[in-house]
Amino acid sequence: MEKFSGVSYSKHGHFRAELFVISFVLFLVGFVVFPKAQGAYGKIKMNSAIDSAYSYKESVENYYVSQLLYDGGFKFDGSYIISSGNLVSGDNTYNILMGGNVPDGGYLNYVDNNLIDGCISIKGYSVLISNGEVSSVSKGNCDVVSEVALN
Repeated sequence: MEKFSGVSYSKHGHFRAELFVISFVLFLVGFVVFPKAQGAYGKIKMNSAIDSAYSYKESVENYYVSQLLYDGGFKFDGSYIISSGNLVSGDNTYNILMGGNVPDGGYLNYVDNNLIDGCISIKGYSVLISNGEVSSVSKGNCDVVSEVALN
């Protein structure tokens, strides 16, 4: 440590106070930015789950249309369980093909090919459907849902 005009310098020419101030500023930036970044990441994951739920809903509609080509009387009617992306009702399993995040679980209720309500679990989020549209999303699976209304 050398002294020049009463100020202490390190061998590299920096004041101790400068190093302390820079460290403190970096700490504050990290303290403020990191939680905001995590909040933004959580919103991205939530929006991804919503987008995937819409994609799954469209994939089920596409499946229905493709099945009409083979069986003109085919329709979705009743309650269906979602199991690894497949729709299951009784002994029937319908393989719903889609890109993106495939639902982990959930259920859908149809009346005469119209989606009435349901819940789709995707990547740790539950996406609730009411009147055929996404109504809310929350963390967790469809078994235990604490509703958060969408704005």
